[in-house]
Formats: sequence, structure tokens, C-alpha cells
Amino acid sequence: MSDLINNNQETLKEKYRKIEMEFEEKKKLYRMIIHDLKSPLANIAVNAELIKSFGNLNEDQAECQNLIGNEIRNLESMVTYLLNIVNMEEISIDAEKVKVDIIALLKSRIEQFKHYAQEKNIELNAILVEEKLFVNAVPLHIMCIIDNLISNAIKYSNHNKVVEISGKSYEGVGKNKNPYVSITVKDEGIGIPKEMMKELFNPFFRVLGNIEEKGHGVGLSNVKHLVEQYHGTIEVESQEEKGASFVISLPLYVPTVLVIPSSSETMGHLKEILHDKYGYRLIYTETLQDTFKILDTTEVTLILVDITSSGFFETITEYLHEQKSIKKIPLKSFYADTVESENATIQNADITFSEAKELALWLEELLFYP
Repeated sequence: MSDLINNNQETLKEKYRKIEMEFEEKKKLYRMIIHDLKSPLANIAVNAELIKSFGNLNEDQAECQNLIGNEIRNLESMVTYLLNIVNMEEISIDAEKVKVDIIALLKSRIEQFKHYAQEKNIELNAILVEEKLFVNAVPLHIMCIIDNLISNAIKYSNHNKVVEISGKSYEGVGKNKNPYVSITVKDEGIGIPKEMMKELFNPFFRVLGNIEEKGHGVGLSNVKHLVEQYHGTIEVESQEEKGASFVISLPLYVPTVLVIPSSSETMGHLKEILHDKYGYRLIYTETLQDTFKILDTTEVTLILVDITSSGFFETITEYLHEQKSIKKIPLKSFYADTVESENATIQNADITFSEAKELALWLEELLFYP
């Protein structure tokens, strides 16, 4: 019996070694392909710039030249990103995060894909009701996600079909009440066989079908990798010969101010200024334990601490310094002199106010005119 178990273990180890070798070979191949992309991209970039020296371009020519230049820069960024993925390097998303307008980006990428879609007489139908929806992200990452979904929708659709692209906000359900942005790309293409669904996001996996274009199967794996880094989700529904629908959900960027204990009067002022006027989300905490829990689970824009709260400011300052991922959050102290206090540290407060207007002007300058 033990011999049989040992033999099975050796067989499994051998199969695992073969799988590892195959995966490494694929990584080497993709590393070479990605490196080889750099030279032609550089040549295209040089020639695109040379076009400008041919004389005054008309409006259409100038637009095409700008489009080529923009796409080359995007491709160069993607090449660098793909090299990191293939080399299995950890990608930091915190350092370069900015507010990314999903609606504006969707409109821009749809415009870029129009020529590709027209080759198959495919209509790109945008359903974008809201004017602006922001996520806190690296723009290239979100563009990679959107481009991959739109590109696949066109690629796996036959001629004379419609690809529907939508973006909207929604509130979480159950325990998760946080707001999200959803990006949906729906096509009328060849669909995905049910037995292939579980492999869909595996590296190098491709859906086989009667399509003209070729691919390498790294796209959806990278999309899933990026979405998960932003604490988002990706869902897919599909029926063979009826198409597929991909839905990406990402946390909606809502500027959030964490306020450490204060009087109800001061809280009313803050709500009037930040929430009612500017749409900021306000979170109030009364204990250090609750404060640390919020900081560990929520993306906070600003921390406001009542200077009269004994020891809070110093403890939170120390905590932020120790936590590398959140230490860049601005921490400010305030004192409402409508509240009686014998605390000797009040003169060290960043702002002392007696009326809501004073607090409003200070916050506006701090948050919107740095």
C-alpha cells in the first residue's frame, strides 16, 4: 500500500515539474515577445514625429498624427506593465494613484476603438448617464482594463453586431454599503462555452472559436489581477452564439473625512460644509480602536482630530508613521472655542474657530486650494 502511495506521489511530482517547466517556457516566450515590441514601437514613434516636418497638416491629418502619438505612449506603458506581470514583480499601485474619471475615460477609449469596430461594421453603443464617476487609481491600469474588454468584445463578435458599453454607480448591499462604479461591456459574439468558464481568467487561456483575429490569452488574466488589486470584482455571463457580458466593479472615489471625537455642534458644522456642500463622506469615531479599524479598511482623504481629545492626535500620528500604506493621509487638528476646555495644547491646533464660516473657509483652502 505504501509503495502505491509513494508511486502516486512521484507521478504527481513529475506532472507538477512538467507543468512548471511549460509555464516557465511560456514566460520566456512572452518576455522575448514583449522585449521585441520595444524596437518597432520606438521606430513608429520617431516616424510619427517626422510627419510633422512634412509641412502644415490639415485637421484630419493632425488628428490622426496625435492619435498615433497617444496610442504609442499608451502601448509603451503597457509593454512595461506586461514585463512586470511576466516577471512576476509586485506592482505598486499606491504611489501613482490619482482621481480617474471613468465616464471620460470610457468615452475616450470608445472613440479610439471606433476604427477597429468599423472594420467589422460593429456599432459601439455607449450608455453613460452620469456625467462624472471617479475611482482612485493609476490611469494606465484602468485603461488596460477597459481596452481589453472592448477589444475582446469586438474580436469575438461577427460582422454587423453591437457592442454595448456602460458605466454607472451603485451602492453596496448587505454589510458592504460602500459605493461602487460598474463598467459593463456586452457583446453579441460567439460566447464562451460553459466548460471553459472556470478557466477563463487563467494565464495564456484563449476561447477558441470561428474568429479572424488571433490573441495570446494574457489579457483577461491581467484584467482580473488589476481589478483585485483595487479591491474590485469581475463577473461574466455568457451563452454560446449569443455573446458575453463582463461586469467590472471598482470602489467609487468619494472623498472621505475621518473626524475624531468632537461636540455635536462642531459635527453639524462639518456636515454642513463637507457633506451638504461638497458631497464628502463623513465618518465619526469616538475611540482609537474604531479609528484604527476605519483606517485599515477605508480610503480616507483627510483626518480631523479635536485637539482637546486627550492623547488622540499623538497616538494617531505615531500610528500613521508606522503604517507605510496610509502614512500620507493628511492629519489636522482643530479646536472649537465654543467648547469650554482647560486643555493646554489648544494653542497647537491647526485651526481654532468660533463660527462655522471660519471652519468652512479653512477647509475649502485646505482641500480644494492646496
